[in-house]
Amino acid sequence: MIVSNSSPIIYFSRIGKLTFLREVYGELLIPQGVYNELVEEGTGLYGVNAIKKAISQGWIKKESVKIDFDYEAEGIEEIDAEVIVLAKKYGLPLLSNDKALILCAKAHGVTTKWLTMSVIEGIDKGVISKKEAENLVVQLVDFGLRIRSEVFAELLKMIKERRN
Repeated sequence: MIVSNSSPIIYFSRIGKLTFLREVYGELLIPQGVYNELVEEGTGLYGVNAIKKAISQGWIKKESVKIDFDYEAEGIEEIDAEVIVLAKKYGLPLLSNDKALILCAKAHGVTTKWLTMSVIEGIDKGVISKKEAENLVVQLVDFGLRIRSEVFAELLKMIKERRN
C-alpha cells in the first residue's frame, strides 16, 4: 500500500494504465481532498472513469484527515498537507511527482517515491518488462509528465540496468 497525491493517478489513468499502480502497490490510499480533485472536479476529464472504477473496486481507498501543521507556512497547498498527514499516520510511503510536496513530506519524516520510480519497481516486481517500462515512460511523457531531460536519460539507463 502507498499514499498518493493526484498526479500519479491522473497520469496513469490518462494513458490507460491505472491498474499498473495496483499491480505494483496493491492499494492506494488518498485523502478526501485528492478524491475531490480527481472525481468531483475531474468529471468529464479523460481517465476519470477508470479512477471511479478503481475506487468502487476498493483498491483506491479514501480517508478524511485532520491537518496538524501550518501548511501555508511551509509553502504547500492544503491538499498536499492532507497527503502528508495520511502517509505519516500510517507510516506509508508517499507517491508523487510534485517536488515541493516531496521536500515537505521528507521534512515531516515521510518516505517519498517519485512517480517515475514506480516504473522501476514494476520491473523489479516482475509486473512489466524493461521494454514495457521504456514504453510506459515515453507514454507518460507524451501525456504531459514533465521530466527534465537528464532525469529522463537516467531513468532509461536505470531501466536498462535492471535484471528483468
